[in-house]
Amino acid sequence: MLSALRSAWVVLDSRDRVVRSSPSALPYGLIRGSRLRVDTLLRLARQVRRDGEVRDLEVEVPRGH
Repeated sequence: MLSALRSAWVVLDSRDRVVRSSPSALPYGLIRGSRLRVDTLLRLARQVRRDGEVRDLEVEVPRGH
């Protein structure tokens, strides 16, 4: 699971599909359909899934990415 943003958040399942997200995740361009569109965040989610370590990362995403 990934809940990584202060103003927008996304929860992924074990196959990287979006199962929940905040209303602001869509206008920020973080998701499309059931997929996370920001590679940096997807890599972060996979790292956390592998080792279970909590990470704090600030990522700038152009609106409508």
